[in-house]
Amino acid sequence: AIENPAGRPVDLDAAAGVAWDTLPMSRYRLHPPMGIYPPATLLESARGCSYPCDFCCLSGGVRYRSPAAVEAELVALQRRFGIREVHFVDPTFTLHRARTLELVDRLRRLDLHWSCKTRVDHVDSALVAEMARSGCYLIAFGVESGDDAVLGAIQKRTQTQHALDAFEACRRHRVRTTAYLMVGNPGEDDAAVLRTQRFVRSLRPDYVLYDVLQVDPINPLTRRRVAEGAVSWDDVERYYLTDEPTLLHDVTIAGHPM
Repeated sequence: AIENPAGRPVDLDAAAGVAWDTLPMSRYRLHPPMGIYPPATLLESARGCSYPCDFCCLSGGVRYRSPAAVEAELVALQRRFGIREVHFVDPTFTLHRARTLELVDRLRRLDLHWSCKTRVDHVDSALVAEMARSGCYLIAFGVESGDDAVLGAIQKRTQTQHALDAFEACRRHRVRTTAYLMVGNPGEDDAAVLRTQRFVRSLRPDYVLYDVLQVDPINPLTRRRVAEGAVSWDDVERYYLTDEPTLLHDVTIAGHPM
């Protein structure tokens, strides 16, 4: 495997940004369950994540755009393309509470519908209420599992109670929810998967997305499994770059049969 050296972080406010005028904006749609207030678009207000989840490849540092710069870009999108909805692609939109509240205050002035992704331990009823008043109609949460032992095994640093509280706060303020779940996690057996299924029913999300834990070349779990000799870098590279059968077509990166 070849790994390039890390580059210098980019100042997001000083970066050139998206050349919106070169894009066929009228042809773009957001995938369901977003995109119900077209025309709509995506926007990035921050990059990176400060949490060490074993399955994730995001960089450890977090860089933010200023709320003023985000507002200015949204105003330009409204004027140029008539944008009525935006989905924030930030990994954890509510990571920094004070900044979130400033963004929410600016969004309230723009009369936009919007959605975002975040962690279940970074919202509460008061924050969701402010988000809803500013036009937020959906929050997608990385729940991952309904088993606290599995959450610990993947270094999620959340507990199931955080998810119960977050989803209840969203229901209280009529914000729709999406629950992202994974199966095939380290330390997970059939009984844990069944506990997750029961837990998701208790969350009562509006939308649910399940996926199998995927191989990623740079996440901590993959690196550890390669170091242990469970898989090789050749397995990982061929899984991604060729159609050749590899060990990873039969066994997940956590060692579960496919």
